[in-house]
Amino acid sequence: MSLSKCSILLVDDDPTVLRILQMYLNADEYEVNSAEDGLAAWEQINQRCPDILITDWNMPRMDGLELLRRVQQAKLPHFVYSILLTARNSSEDIATGLEAGSNDYVSKPVSPVELKARLRAAQRIVQLERNLRQLSESDSLTGAMNRRTFHTQLTREWSRAERFESDLSVVVLDVDFFKKVNDEHGHHAGDMVLVAVANLLRECCRPSDYVCRFGGEEFVVLLTQTDEAGAATWADRFRLRLAQTLVFSGEKTLQITASFGVAQKLEDTPDPDKLIDQADQGLLVAKRTGRNRVIRYSQLNDPMLDPFGNAELEDHPLARIPARDVMTTLVMCLNQHDSIMQAVELVLQLRIASVPVVDDDGKLVGIVSEKDIMLLDVGLDGWRKTVGDIMVTNVVAYDEQTPAKEIFEFLCRVSIRRVVVVRGGQPVGIISRDSFLRWFSNWIQANKTIDSFDADTDGGRRPLRSMEATISTLMRQSQYLLDQLQTTESVEDVVPYVVGGATCMQDLVNDLLGHCQQVFQP
Repeated sequence: MSLSKCSILLVDDDPTVLRILQMYLNADEYEVNSAEDGLAAWEQINQRCPDILITDWNMPRMDGLELLRRVQQAKLPHFVYSILLTARNSSEDIATGLEAGSNDYVSKPVSPVELKARLRAAQRIVQLERNLRQLSESDSLTGAMNRRTFHTQLTREWSRAERFESDLSVVVLDVDFFKKVNDEHGHHAGDMVLVAVANLLRECCRPSDYVCRFGGEEFVVLLTQTDEAGAATWADRFRLRLAQTLVFSGEKTLQITASFGVAQKLEDTPDPDKLIDQADQGLLVAKRTGRNRVIRYSQLNDPMLDPFGNAELEDHPLARIPARDVMTTLVMCLNQHDSIMQAVELVLQLRIASVPVVDDDGKLVGIVSEKDIMLLDVGLDGWRKTVGDIMVTNVVAYDEQTPAKEIFEFLCRVSIRRVVVVRGGQPVGIISRDSFLRWFSNWIQANKTIDSFDADTDGGRRPLRSMEATISTLMRQSQYLLDQLQTTESVEDVVPYVVGGATCMQDLVNDLLGHCQQVFQP
């Protein structure tokens, strides 16, 4: 740091002394401001805090000693090195000035050579203090703010936003598959990735924004005067730039992505920590739903109904239940080399909307849904594809030991309907919203917490009435198919009618068999 980058505030009630000192310092290209007394200097310090304060002792309104005491006691943005100008040369006077807060003194009349020498000494102290402050306030690897400093700034901006009723948003981002970078390319490559992310964040942020390395591969950005929509737009632009950025570590070239959660301070947001927590919830959903995406907290506010939502955490029925006790056990999975026709047959056989896909080692590699199959070209080329050609690889999977309540809360927040349960990377079950509905129903019935489950208002004929309704519908469907066949003149139109009618009747027959199981079960 050169001397010219040290800002100096001169304080003296003698205009002649001020002009002489300014002439000395301007010749060395210092950044110099002046004040005619201590009170005017104190107002300037609060508006723009200098690095070095040079003040006279005897002044009207507020003398130099009082000014030094205020500077020493105030919570200023940074350390201010103080030099006291005085014609008093006794040991007692010098001691009084030092005790008031002065770091050095210069006797009047001022010697230009002595003043410049003492300023160079002051600059060394200011530079050392800056270095120490930088070390205490920032992350040593990336140079971004550390958590303690960020929370201080967040609290300050929170108060400012409340006072001026302005917007405030937080973006939490996490580098995707960072552990894989460390494992495959070494920790030095991982460090280069973190430095690249931090540098790009600073480049994309405004001077009024704050960048923090929150821990590990997670960063937090505070965007002032920005609502959630604006923060999400910023996050998506940054996401695209990051995906296009190449990180060089020795001879290795890495391309990385990140997942983002965004939240805005609202009237009912209780405190800064809750704001970060809300953005972190968005980040969790972004990671669980495929990574390399931005999720706004407001998108998570359409929860699935929890019949035990008012229960204490430890009293919630799912609090100690693992995923394996809620999941629908998988009977079969698709292999990535299976044909589309095999996928169709399995979906129809199992009567499920999606089927996990495994590799030759039985490890989960994707999932195929009815929708994926329906989007295929109806021509032969589409049906000649393999399952691996159309499967979705971004699968949301949980280990079978995962608490079921964690999965329930996740499904409450997202639009996806089901997740895969794995054991050692191999799929063993599916948990959907229907799974929880069935589990809740069985739990209530088993604990007899709702009287209606015990009431037998129809004499046990409910399954029989369901069978009657199903048979009546089956008869109507058969008659409709017969009518269509009798009135269709074109032979080519017969096959679609038969296929459609048979499909509807096949589902009805399966339902009829299911009702029979209810009637005859012990």
